[in-house]
Amino acid sequence: MKMHRIQIPPCRPYEINAAQSWLSDMSAVGLHPEQDFIFAGLAFFERGERRRYRYRFDIAKPATMFDDGGVEEEKQLICAAAGWELVGIWGDFAVYRSPEDAADIPELHTDPALHAAAYKKVRRRALGSLIWIVILAVVWGRMMFGADALLDAVLGVGLGSRFLSAVMILWALYLGVEHVVSLHTFCRRLLRAARGEPVSLSELEEVRTERNWHSRAWHRRIAFIASFLLIGAWLLSGFAAFLQAADEKNTVDLPGNEDSLPFALMQDLYDDSTFSYSSMDWTNEIRQRKDFCIPVHLQVLQNGTIAYPDGTSYSGGLTVRYIETVSEKFTALLVRQYRYSDEHDKHFGGYRALSPEILDSMSAVGGDIEVYTYTARFPTVLIRWGKRLLYINYYGEAYSSPDAVVRAMLSALADTQS
Repeated sequence: MKMHRIQIPPCRPYEINAAQSWLSDMSAVGLHPEQDFIFAGLAFFERGERRRYRYRFDIAKPATMFDDGGVEEEKQLICAAAGWELVGIWGDFAVYRSPEDAADIPELHTDPALHAAAYKKVRRRALGSLIWIVILAVVWGRMMFGADALLDAVLGVGLGSRFLSAVMILWALYLGVEHVVSLHTFCRRLLRAARGEPVSLSELEEVRTERNWHSRAWHRRIAFIASFLLIGAWLLSGFAAFLQAADEKNTVDLPGNEDSLPFALMQDLYDDSTFSYSSMDWTNEIRQRKDFCIPVHLQVLQNGTIAYPDGTSYSGGLTVRYIETVSEKFTALLVRQYRYSDEHDKHFGGYRALSPEILDSMSAVGGDIEVYTYTARFPTVLIRWGKRLLYINYYGEAYSSPDAVVRAMLSALADTQS
């Protein structure tokens, strides 16, 4: 029965000399790579006789929609006839080996100039991939920080998922740059050797033989584990945001839970009136969320009727999103993005001048307060007070102006502040 062992590679395939040296050292201790030994970034070895092999990398055809890539059968036969066995594909490279003690087997690559020319193809391929990563990073940067992207994350997938996505893009950008630089350095040294230019002993040794892979093994293995954890955290953050939105425990009925809210509702808008809830199934509820840097995030949907002693009554609805962040600057940024989003909506009806009554209410409660009233699909009020944000849409015949809404909200915020 064959014994197997799995290892995290201490180098990347484009660190050609280090990778060749590592595989040779593994064979020397009886760990021989299996056919197609790389899977999901891990290396799979078979335990066997301790025997040192020479490992050499050659260019492999890239996989395409119509071609699996790899190495042509004719080339495999030519290499096999020369004593080089194809082990598998690692990244852009085909990995060959031959016994180190077989003196009659020639080197796989004997002409440094041809060797360098072949590797230039891989370098161009790596450069093309890097350009796409840069484009993706720019696009993602605009999605992450431009326009109303931050607000979109708060209301959608969550800040944690968006932040981890940005980290993953930056990590991919770093790997792409390292890939290109490593191949460029390797080709340059090969060409210098081919032209007979003076090459330091250390450089010549690195080109002709191998590089000590031990120097950065811990770094590469920690980076692999960190990448695995990063991808896992990204998937979990998105899944957690989905579960939080879908969890019925985070949605409660509004009737009976009004006192738990730090803002006003329809029944708080007018004195000498009574309020009754409508029987609509999709409204009159509180939805609760939490997110990175947002300890409180509530959305309330309310619909009902306001009745007066003289027999008149008015029906309407109120949608309130209450967000409390860890920073006043963060809240101010969300306000700006709310305004940007509404101003670019085709239904934006323009800002309304604040009435003297609203200005007096703002002065009475004190503090740094921003209030905006306008129409974006429905009449809208946007309020920021310190770390707190209120985004209010109201509709129906219960509202003749935004004044009652703003005054009630400011009064409720002042009560919770005290």
